[in-house]
Amino acid sequence: MQGWIVSHLEDSPSVALLCEAAHTLGHALALVHPRDCLLDLRGGRPPRAANAAADPDFAITRLSGTAPGSAIAVVRALEGAGVTCLNTAESLERVRDKVRMAQALAAGDAPMPESLVPNEGLSAAVAFDLLGGAGVVVKVTRGSKGAGVMLCESVAALQGLMDMLRALGEDFLLQRAVTESFGVDVRVLVLQGRAVAAMRRRGARGDFRANLHAGGTAEASPPTPAQRSIAEAAAIRLGLDIAGVDLLESASGPLLIEVNGSPGLAGISEATGLDLASEIVRMVVARASRGWTSAA
Repeated sequence: MQGWIVSHLEDSPSVALLCEAAHTLGHALALVHPRDCLLDLRGGRPPRAANAAADPDFAITRLSGTAPGSAIAVVRALEGAGVTCLNTAESLERVRDKVRMAQALAAGDAPMPESLVPNEGLSAAVAFDLLGGAGVVVKVTRGSKGAGVMLCESVAALQGLMDMLRALGEDFLLQRAVTESFGVDVRVLVLQGRAVAAMRRRGARGDFRANLHAGGTAEASPPTPAQRSIAEAAAIRLGLDIAGVDLLESASGPLLIEVNGSPGLAGISEATGLDLASEIVRMVVARASRGWTSAA
């Protein structure tokens, strides 16, 4: 079969893993950047891409929160032409904005740290009180790999950051800092609603975030029944067939902090020894063979 990886992350190790897996399994996979796609808005026509000679039978999306706005339109056009896409445009839109994602997860009763979307008049002092007083994590609505996630451990620091983000016109989310899990989290990879792999990540010394891209390390960590249940429910709630679900191990049990619709594969594959890229390729090929699309 002929497939596309629709991604703005051209140097991503995950893209290389997926291309290698597809080749080994006997499928062609072209990397297509959204900016290179020409959309013909007459119904039922797939996008055209200069570096992809054939129309795709399937597409694997690798689009983080930093992807250009046109990327979702490309995925939607592929779906309109009957191309099987993982993940779908609708699910990617749900996770592209952290506020929208948090609202969707909260509506499904996911266990999460206390969270606020501040109005213009909310002061840092009041925010600290509402969120427990131990520290506040500030998240801009779009970002990936830990970028745009900041910790404020004092009212003064939070007030200064809020003032700056407001002056820049940035929307942001406030969450209670889970201090007992600073620098450590659990990433669960969910495929088709099933947790297939998990790793415990540890951040670089002094960093409260546990992202591998920021110098962290990882080790295999089979999910507990509670972690598995939360991760699978979150992926299903957001409609993601491929999801990286991030959990904190708090004193009261696992807490969901974020869901990634384009989770990295290199770190978790290395930590667990699993060939996850091949599993994803087999999954999307099987769906395409059955004629499955997001509209079906």
